[in-house]
Amino acid sequence: MRRLTYLNNRYYDPATGVFVSVDPLVGKTGTPYLYANGSPVTISDPFGLDACGDSDATVTTSGYQSCIQAAADAADAAAAAAAAASKPPSPGKGYTWSCGSEGMFSKSGCDWSNPGPFSWLGLLMDILRIDAPAHGSAPAPPARLPGPKDAPRLWTDILTGFGKGADGGGAMACGSIEGSVGIGTASATECAMADTKGLAGLTTVGAGPSVGTPGLSGSVGVAVSNSDAEGISHWAMCGNAAGGAGVGGSGALCGSIYYNDVTTEWSYSGAWSFYAGVSVTTPSGSVGYSYTYTWVDRWISWPWA
Repeated sequence: MRRLTYLNNRYYDPATGVFVSVDPLVGKTGTPYLYANGSPVTISDPFGLDACGDSDATVTTSGYQSCIQAAADAADAAAAAAAAASKPPSPGKGYTWSCGSEGMFSKSGCDWSNPGPFSWLGLLMDILRIDAPAHGSAPAPPARLPGPKDAPRLWTDILTGFGKGADGGGAMACGSIEGSVGIGTASATECAMADTKGLAGLTTVGAGPSVGTPGLSGSVGVAVSNSDAEGISHWAMCGNAAGGAGVGGSGALCGSIYYNDVTTEWSYSGAWSFYAGVSVTTPSGSVGYSYTYTWVDRWISWPWA
């Protein structure tokens, strides 16, 4: 596997001597992929943007430093422009129940007047934006959200990757509300976690397809993880099962996942958690999987951590 070097804005491939993505400032530089304008001996390209070298005013130390600062400013401007371009639309107009295609989020078709196919990830992003005021700003979505076509590979990675490992470890006491409608399930969970770093609170929401009978339940239970709270925050894929009549049980095995900008794929991080609980439930039973998002609020840090 080739090793890439990250230069603040782009990945550089030393084997080929070029960047693997287009220069954000290509309109100015005119070189979409070249490192240091093709002259690495006399010019450097520390930000993957506008190169600095022995031309114009950059022959002096102060000139070179000015060029570096200009490149840093250009990097900040490019990052701000990218953030503005990917800013989620306002609630009710963006992450709607009908966003996306093939179960994956996209910005096209995200309007009640132009509904697209139903998307579980669109629904989850709706939940994230509704819940955002209690947790600060809503998370910006990655370039591509995981969809049904990612599920088999991710689930296989999770089931076979317990030995991959993660930082820390901990145990949780949780309360959860779960609902299923036969074709889908959604949940919201609050946990208090004691891990190798201290004490933390976790808030998780999730949605995904399922098979079973409609039902609604509230459960309390315990969970264990091979990771600290920060390691299981953000995105995860979970296998879920719940059932009962009056009194029941529920369980979930979750693996944390992350998006790789270079390979444009979702991958299993090596962090996992397992939840088991008892519930008060309407007569129901379901099995399925869901994608979840978890926020972490670190309450106490151990003095030695």
